[in-house]
Amino acid sequence: MYPRTIAIALLLMTMVVFPGCAQNRTGSQMKSINNAKTLSAAEWDQFANWMKNSMIQTGVFNRYRGPDGGPTVIAIADWENNTTVTAFSRDKTVMENAIRKTLVNSGRAVVNRDVGGSGAKADSLTQNIGELRGSAEYDQSTVPDLGSAKAPALGLFMQINRIPVQDGRTTQYDYAVNCQLIDLKTKYSVWEDQFLMSKQFVRGL
Repeated sequence: MYPRTIAIALLLMTMVVFPGCAQNRTGSQMKSINNAKTLSAAEWDQFANWMKNSMIQTGVFNRYRGPDGGPTVIAIADWENNTTVTAFSRDKTVMENAIRKTLVNSGRAVVNRDVGGSGAKADSLTQNIGELRGSAEYDQSTVPDLGSAKAPALGLFMQINRIPVQDGRTTQYDYAVNCQLIDLKTKYSVWEDQFLMSKQFVRGL
């Protein structure tokens, strides 16, 4: 019985020291996972910053200031997934959120939420706010006047391509995101850039 008593005691000690194998990790406890077959939210944030900096450096915002000299009015135009990765079509909202946040918070641009291409979802609130005009329930000085909304001057078109390159057990995926700002009056492309992101996957032995 003595060895059995020792075994039970050791088991109880193990349960106290290691209360469970499955734990939820948050914040700084989370480990970095490199999934080479897609792009993470952090990588979309990085891409959005690259794009914003490129726009600022070329001066396109200064050339397309708002009618009152304010920020450039942009609409999110079409988003083309030219890869076989269906996640890019499903998760494009994450990409759009990163772009909109970066552009708007820069103070150089505002995003029109009333119109957009396949890369954007029009906001029902901005579309329906005009219905309050003339209502006796609302202070009309707080309701937008007819003609007060500013149409977007530029449309942001984006296309993503993926090129896989394999060397032995290593596969590298080169992601190329082509971006264009289109003058919505002239239909001309007035700014273009292509952003490259490469990720590698090493197959196990």
